[in-house]
Amino acid sequence: MPSPSLHQLLSSALCLALTICTFQGTAYGAHLVSAKSPKGKLLERAQLALEVNRRAEGELYDQMKSVGSWLEDFRDQYGRFPSLDAESEAAFDELYQRLPADPYAINPSDGNPVTSAAAHNENTVSAAAGRQRVRIILDTGLNDDQVRQLEIQAPPLWRAQPGTITVINNGEDRYLIWGAGADRQSIRDEALGRNRLVIGPERPETGCRSE
Repeated sequence: MPSPSLHQLLSSALCLALTICTFQGTAYGAHLVSAKSPKGKLLERAQLALEVNRRAEGELYDQMKSVGSWLEDFRDQYGRFPSLDAESEAAFDELYQRLPADPYAINPSDGNPVTSAAAHNENTVSAAAGRQRVRIILDTGLNDDQVRQLEIQAPPLWRAQPGTITVINNGEDRYLIWGAGADRQSIRDEALGRNRLVIGPERPETGCRSE
């Protein structure tokens, strides 16, 4: 029997979490968490799914920060962000080749998510694969007010394949990067109640460099 995919594990986690919340404190709720019961095994799968998702989001965010560092290095050297023309194609290929494997990729040999160790063993991916993951969008109107708003609420059009990294920049002095999680939406920092973005060169509300 094939191992469950990341999406299947996350679906199980969400369904089980809802069930446990509904029956919490009842005899049936206690039965759910019995390790010997089918529901107990489902709980184990749910816990695994949540841990896998947490790890994948962390790896994705690290990759987003790496893209941001590359953008700032390019701007420091050339005085601008790379443009969307043939002149910058070689520069983008360099960026694509620096990215580790997609943390949401499924290993075809066992159907399990690619682990960070496996990703590092692969070192970097090809430029062609990188182009499938990184989207560069030029928005000359991007300003600090928009960045603040986008941190709080992502627009409906922010949907992409899990693991996709989207860079939005105004070509001069502002960029933001968002990454698509398992639900195809921007990964979030639920503790702060905002989208987990990489913003540069500095956060507009504090004047501090993006974390």
